Amino acid sequence: MSVRAFEEGDPAVPLSLIPEFEIIDLASGACTADMKHSAGSIYYVDDGAGAVIDVTKGIQTPLSEGTVVHIERHSRYRFEAADDQPLVLIGGHGPTNSGANEQHL
Repeated sequence: MSVRAFEEGDPAVPLSLIPEFEIIDLASGACTADMKHSAGSIYYVDDGAGAVIDVTKGIQTPLSEGTVVHIERHSRYRFEAADDQPLVLIGGHGPTNSGANEQHL
């Protein structure tokens, strides 16, 4: 899995349109289910802090307000809020031709 966190103002932030849009709002210490999509995903950290976890490799990438995260297609990942802060993300995964573009593991 390839996960890259971008800091606010980073000129390398991908500017693609994300048709599958969602808000993930995690309470302190909470996490999402493991996710996998057949299209790439982009999320913006709107509030709080936490991490994105590469489930396959066990790599944890810290996240903070203003960070943009790009997750490559077919990557297994989950988001975790910090123990002392919530984590609010806005974004989602791109379109696919198969129609089966989301899988919660």
